[in-house]
Amino acid sequence: MEISTATFPFVGKSVEFKPRYENYIGGKWTSPVNGEYFDNISPVNGQVFTQAARSTKEDIENALDAAHQAFPSWSKTSAATRSNLLLKIA
Repeated sequence: MEISTATFPFVGKSVEFKPRYENYIGGKWTSPVNGEYFDNISPVNGQVFTQAARSTKEDIENALDAAHQAFPSWSKTSAATRSNLLLKIA
């Protein structure tokens, strides 16, 4: 699957989608524990335009562990810095 591009004429912008999206856990993109992905289907044309991680409880546990580990420093980070970091991964 190649990178897909969707054009939104009402705003005049094109958006590129990666072929596959992993979970963002502990500051990095990680594959789902079970290695499974699901197709994300466009409501416009009914075709698959990307795949997303099919996460399980193991992935959630990994995310919770990472969140608990990051909380002490994250909670001391300014709102502006947190916002900028989140915008980078969005």
